[in-house]
Order: sequence, then structure tokens, then C-alpha cells
Amino acid sequence: MDVKKLFLPFLVVTIVFLGCTKLDPKIDAPSYIEINDYNVAYTSTYNNGGPGTTHQKFTDVLVFANNQTLGFYPIPCKIPVLGEGPTNIMIKPVIKTNGVSSVRGDYPFMRFYTANPDLQRGQTTKLTPVFDYYSSIVFRWTEDFEGNGISIIGNSAYDTSFKRVSYEKYEGNYAL
Repeated sequence: MDVKKLFLPFLVVTIVFLGCTKLDPKIDAPSYIEINDYNVAYTSTYNNGGPGTTHQKFTDVLVFANNQTLGFYPIPCKIPVLGEGPTNIMIKPVIKTNGVSSVRGDYPFMRFYTANPDLQRGQTTKLTPVFDYYSSIVFRWTEDFEGNGISIIGNSAYDTSFKRVSYEKYEGNYAL
């Protein structure tokens, strides 16, 4: 067996294996924000009395950390944040655009919820955002079926009538 013929392949294989090093990038663990639920504020300072209820069905949130978009997340969610320390978190409720479940958009009538938690790498910070309407929003019409009268007016030319009931209600004392 000729040693010279074996030396060249051995040399090539040795150079290839010695020249390769395993990439070992340092990847820091993210911090996490967890959102399991939200609340809607209801104050008496709204124009025309307010929205009538604090019950909303926001299914998603739009989240920012230090003015950088983290994206849209379904509620409940656990969101990774690359960074630690005091962080400016802004959360906005999201609705289905035109009722289409695959198209989402932030709800333009509500303010961002803001918080400044001290995030720690590998730790989860739980937030329960409280969303509130902008004070400039005007509620043109609100009907809660609770007063002595109902603002919906029937028309005798049609066969539809209104009857206030106390069963099968969502909230309050009555439903229509």
C-alpha cells in the first residue's frame, strides 16, 4: 500500500475537520409578558353618557415594547420580549375588521394601555390591561333597556314588536 496515496486524503479530511468550529452564538433568554384577561374602564366623563357597558369581546391585543411592535396576539397570550429592565409596554385592543376573523385591526376608539414593568430575563410578568375610550368619543345612541322607556320606536305598519323581558338577559335587569 502506497503511503503517499493515503496521505493526501488524510490531509484534506484533517484540514476540513480542524477548520470547522461549532457556531456558538450567545442567545439570551427573553423576558415574558403574560396577558390572560383585560378590563374596560367606564367613567361618567364620556360625551352622551358612555358606551352603556364594560363588556367587550376583544379577542386579540396589539403589543409594543419600547415603541417597537411585538405584534398581534390572541388573548390569553405569553409574549416574549427581547430585553430586560424597565420597559415601556403599550397594549391596544384588537377587533375583527368588518367581522372577518382573519383580518385584525386595533380598535381606534380606545386608548393604549401603558405599563412600565421591570422585566427580568427568563421571568414572566403578568399584566391585566384596562382599556378606556378616548375622551373625545361621542356616543350617539345607547340603549340598555333599563329605563321606563325604550328609545327604539316601533312602527304599526310592520309586524315587528318590542317586548322587554327579564330572562335571557346578558347583563342588567332586562333584555329586548
